[in-house]
Amino acid sequence: MNSAYNIIVVGCGGIGSYVLELLPQVMACLNLDRASEYDMQQTVASEGLDNRVVNMFHKLVLVDGDSFVGHNALRQAGVAGSKVAVQMQKIRNQDAFTTWLHTTELTGWETYIKPSNMEKIIGGTSYGIVPVILLCVDNHKTRYEVTRWAEENLRHFLIINGGNQKIHGNVTIYQRYYGENYDPPIYKLYPEVTDTADRRPDEVHCDEVHASNDQTALINNMIATIMLNMLRKFVMANGEPYAFNQKLRQKGPDGNNLFQRKNEIIIDLETNSMMALSHSASLDNRRTAVDTVTNQTELPENADLN
Repeated sequence: MNSAYNIIVVGCGGIGSYVLELLPQVMACLNLDRASEYDMQQTVASEGLDNRVVNMFHKLVLVDGDSFVGHNALRQAGVAGSKVAVQMQKIRNQDAFTTWLHTTELTGWETYIKPSNMEKIIGGTSYGIVPVILLCVDNHKTRYEVTRWAEENLRHFLIINGGNQKIHGNVTIYQRYYGENYDPPIYKLYPEVTDTADRRPDEVHCDEVHASNDQTALINNMIATIMLNMLRKFVMANGEPYAFNQKLRQKGPDGNNLFQRKNEIIIDLETNSMMALSHSASLDNRRTAVDTVTNQTELPENADLN
């Protein structure tokens, strides 16, 4: 499948603000990387004015109903004002977008995503266009609802989910290709991700919102970088499932190296470590959660998504 992409960034704050710092450059470079050597050289020589390189990115959509406030400056990239409006202005001021991605439609939604507006924001399945959803939110209910909506409405998609807590974080992917799932959805990998675990931001009264210092710019930036690299791997493989296969040291009967799909990256700044994990598409840790309640034993430790 010769794919084009709609990129939907849900959440423009902690992780999302750092995703958007580099996203236009990543998209522009991917267009060049996928072009022929001659077309790439001609386009670079023309400073992006030569149109021979096909732009694979039809839309860039930003979604967030929140505004930057004072304490956000401790962990986010932005200035006072609507998070979507601030980020859209920054993108429009980048040559990487206005010159190299001038045919990409930039859209901003100054609202929180929820089931009633997902079809309008994300869109349905279009021939040859794959939605790539970068989930940069800090509540489980939104993660769950976006994932479930995609499962129920889209034949092709990639969801890249970033989560963090102070000095720990993780990135997971969930790809559906021609109706087949290649990864477990986030709510099966982490059973605490449900529609009842917490509330979406639009359901929380302003009096209940408290300033906190549970994230750092460092971990937010690192998670954002890994999310963008997942996007890079996906696009460079033309959206094919092998994008996330990693060569192993073990060899098969034919003497060639074996490959394993890696669909979660865990970061621990305390130990300066990063680990790539592989989860079967059939994995369902919700059964483990039920057994845990029955047997009164501890759940296996998982990376915190908050």
